[in-house]
Amino acid sequence: MAAPAREKALWEAASHGNVPEVVSLLDSGARTDWANDDAFRSAPLAAAVRHGRDAVVKVLLDRGANPEAKDTSGYTAVMVAVVTGQLDLVSMLLDAGADIEATNDGRLTPLLLCMVADQDDVARHLTDRGANVDAKDSGGHTPLIWAALRRNSAMVRLLLERGADASARESRGMTALSTCRNDECRAVLRRVEPLQRWHRRRLLALWRR
Repeated sequence: MAAPAREKALWEAASHGNVPEVVSLLDSGARTDWANDDAFRSAPLAAAVRHGRDAVVKVLLDRGANPEAKDTSGYTAVMVAVVTGQLDLVSMLLDAGADIEATNDGRLTPLLLCMVADQDDVARHLTDRGANVDAKDSGGHTPLIWAALRRNSAMVRLLLERGADASARESRGMTALSTCRNDECRAVLRRVEPLQRWHRRRLLALWRR
């Protein structure tokens, strides 16, 4: 089978979770970096992730598929796993070397995408693995600001526990507190902001001595 027909067949097999066909095509020389002409211009790895084909994802990673390949919107495979809430695949991809701080065209990291897509369990996993809780997207929004915008008090608490800066401002100068429209979130943020400011002043005073 000639390329790109072989690569097209690999993409289809990966999408449908056909492990034997994926292995056969890889053995015959099919490239893992070929992007299909679908709406996402995605590689076989991202297609397998999108459809939850865990076994195929493992095969492709073991055979050298690049976990950092991006589609037309700048999404990597781990970002696809994040927005579809596939925690096991997020973990598998990170174990394979996927960048936990990769950004898409809107400069959204995997953790920021968790906030936008309300993927709380994935967010906990990412913070456990050291994701930057103060990353900013193209509009200057941090994960904490997004959690406040989404009225997600559980994530507001989690991010603050992991050291998120409550005073960080987005491009219009708004903080998480000033964007929040949820009483529970506001109560948590009101308690934390003054304490964080006090700690920063204290550290600055100690540093100047």
